[in-house]
Amino acid sequence: MKESQNAQLILALDIDNFAQARQLIDELEDTVDIFKVGSQMFTLYGPFITRYLQAKGKKVFLDLKFHDIPHTVASAVKSAVSLSVAPHGDVVLAPLFMLTVHTVGGKEMLEAAVMAAQIQAQALNIPRH
Repeated sequence: MKESQNAQLILALDIDNFAQARQLIDELEDTVDIFKVGSQMFTLYGPFITRYLQAKGKKVFLDLKFHDIPHTVASAVKSAVSLSVAPHGDVVLAPLFMLTVHTVGGKEMLEAAVMAAQIQAQALNIPRH
């Protein structure tokens, strides 16, 4: 199945508040399938913003640029993958589409991030796309 033109667009939600974000999301929901949630929006609203997008059937690009010791990045990636499940664990939402990890963290950190993502996705029964 060929992906729609909408799958080629990523809209960055690098704005100051949820009201503005919601307006953009609602106005562009027929045009944009992927929304980037960066540090600014995630720090303000945490998982709420990602779950709002997921509830609307949108893909989330979590752009938090993880970079730390391997164990810490692995834990952060595990938590990010867990955003695909509602807080009480009873509803699976749209899986996180992608996230960013800084390569400068080195091979061990990157491998830990990949391993954590794979293990958590499997534990939560999240299909690989």
